[in-house]
Amino acid sequence: MADQSARWAEFRKRRRFALIVLIASVPWLGLAILLPRTMKFHDPLVGALMAVWFAVWVYAMAQFLLNRCPRCAKYFSQTRLLNLAFVNDQCVNCGLHKYSNW
Repeated sequence: MADQSARWAEFRKRRRFALIVLIASVPWLGLAILLPRTMKFHDPLVGALMAVWFAVWVYAMAQFLLNRCPRCAKYFSQTRLLNLAFVNDQCVNCGLHKYSNW
């Protein structure tokens, strides 16, 4: 039981991190649009900041979207062609409801 609650806590942590990164992408996109106008586009600082942000975004989304089910250990929200991580309420493989105690 403690192991299961630890797995759900990890799921919540990954979801929270992915949402924070997703929401924070809006100001970063604004910077990506405005900075080339105020600075030279080939400025290494601008390119480095955008590359780091993109890497953080990819990492956060991969960690969240590839989260595994505590019961069956398969991907919680992903089938072959579809990933419903933000809207799915149960495991697509075994039917375990999100945050349930089996």
